[in-house]
Amino acid sequence: MKRSFSLVGGLLLGLTVLGAGCSARLSLSEPSTERPVYQAPTSTSDASATSSTAAVKASRLLSLEGTLPHLGRTTLSLTLGDERIMGQYEAGSRSGAMYGTVSTTRANPVEFSLYVGDEEAVQFRGSYEEASGRVVGTAVYMGAMKEQPVTFLPRFEAEGAKIELKKIEQRKELARGVSCHTTLEYPVIQVSPYIPAERATVLNQQIRQFLGETSTTTLEGLVEASQKDCIELQSEFAADMETGDEPSGINDYEYETMTLVTRNERGLLSFVYSTYFYTGGAHPNSVTASQVFDLATGRTLVLTDLVRPDKLEAWIQREQQELLKTEHGEWLFEPEISKEIADGSLKGDAASSTAAYSSKDQWYLSENTLVRYYQSYEIAPYAAGMPSTELPFSAWRDLAVPGVDRWFR
Repeated sequence: MKRSFSLVGGLLLGLTVLGAGCSARLSLSEPSTERPVYQAPTSTSDASATSSTAAVKASRLLSLEGTLPHLGRTTLSLTLGDERIMGQYEAGSRSGAMYGTVSTTRANPVEFSLYVGDEEAVQFRGSYEEASGRVVGTAVYMGAMKEQPVTFLPRFEAEGAKIELKKIEQRKELARGVSCHTTLEYPVIQVSPYIPAERATVLNQQIRQFLGETSTTTLEGLVEASQKDCIELQSEFAADMETGDEPSGINDYEYETMTLVTRNERGLLSFVYSTYFYTGGAHPNSVTASQVFDLATGRTLVLTDLVRPDKLEAWIQREQQELLKTEHGEWLFEPEISKEIADGSLKGDAASSTAAYSSKDQWYLSENTLVRYYQSYEIAPYAAGMPSTELPFSAWRDLAVPGVDRWFR
């Protein structure tokens, strides 16, 4: 029987079950694929590293705007200053994910690719100018394979938060091919003219509690405990290596939580937390969670803060209609039910049963859009990835709680 280790509490508690013989990797809206951003860092910290200040790395959050070939005006939200870049972009009616790398010792070079679904749309290579905040370089649109100089300028986020991404990381190699690597990246809201100290404290407490911190266990303690559990498990594999025996199972164990800022403007802040873990089994796995904050009050928002409770059933129906338009739609419903969902005529018990496809907890905001997401295996096979739907505010404005329009364009 395969064994597993896991971080405990809050967001990560449910991973113990998945960890026992299978695992998953995050992809916000597309199936799991091999991309440079997800490769484990090649550097190895000392085996005795602890969750001290020295083990915490900070990244710079950038919000930029520029013009890309064939995509037009483009806004970027990315992190800079660590081994990798993760982010999102919007260009006209198109949006997608960003993956790339950056030097760990300085902010140059900066390299990333923009994806629409699984298709690589643009490759970029350039440098970050600390004094001006610009990112300058060359972009290649993959359809035309032509280079174009591009400059991304800092984008002012009205009524947004100043954010620092911190990382707690521990790595230990017990023997050749036998290792433990645990990483937890989390956001810290900084005090600013818009976010006073008291509100920043409230926001940061909610973030840490959501990620599993309690009155008796810190995030640093969770990482340390996870690493300790892994080392105890891996010690027998390491012993096999010392005696020349071939250890059973997969021996490079990895557990990583990353943070993606999906919106930070007009008083709304939205985070997506992706936890990737590989603890043996046929493939890695991932779990996604999210938080959305009202920055004016410091309160965590739920879906019914945006959608009127008496209109929630209508909102779910529209979300299902969007789900049918994705590549996952044909896998989810019988043809006759799909037809009735599409034309809005589905009623009664059938309508109630399809509501299971719309968890009211799994959502986040991206610019002017509300995104619903599903976990691997939740509504489709693993090969389908992690289905999601996007509903721009214009698609549910008539269902919105009065006053919500102040948050959207």
